[in-house]
Amino acid sequence: ITRETPVDIAKHSRGAWEIIPYAEKNGLNAKEITRAGYGFLFSVTTKYDNDWEEKVPEKAEKVGTTYYGPQKVTATFWNPNYVMKGQNIELERVEGTAGKGTAVWKLPLKTYHFDTIPSESDRKWYTDPDTKDGYYMILIKVEGAGRNDLNTCITKFVEIYGGMYDDIYTRPVPIHEE
Repeated sequence: ITRETPVDIAKHSRGAWEIIPYAEKNGLNAKEITRAGYGFLFSVTTKYDNDWEEKVPEKAEKVGTTYYGPQKVTATFWNPNYVMKGQNIELERVEGTAGKGTAVWKLPLKTYHFDTIPSESDRKWYTDPDTKDGYYMILIKVEGAGRNDLNTCITKFVEIYGGMYDDIYTRPVPIHEE
């Protein structure tokens, strides 16, 4: 799970000037920290391999079938107050195949429309602007691999440190009396 690439940080300020020193001071990965109200990217890489049909004795025939890698990956999100914010969001396979080998899964591409700026498409999960500081939890489920529908789950966290309004700088305007 990562926040965004350096290009994205410049394009969509995420408080890097405060998050990076905070992460360094506390021995954390700055790419796993964001402000409330912003989105974060993440991807899931699966690798599936089996060799049971290659281990057939010399004179025996293969009688099995091909077992495939994961068929579905979902993510469920909880904010730091343990309130579920999205359940079983299905990720899309963006690299790899359903067979053996490595596949990369990401959130579906979503287009956002705004009144004052051009529309933008991305694969981010957006947190609420009022999310309190703490750990935003993501439960990732990988399902449907192999003969017996193998499944696995993993939990990851993104730290919320401050809010999007912390990034606003207001410059005092001098008052001119006439």
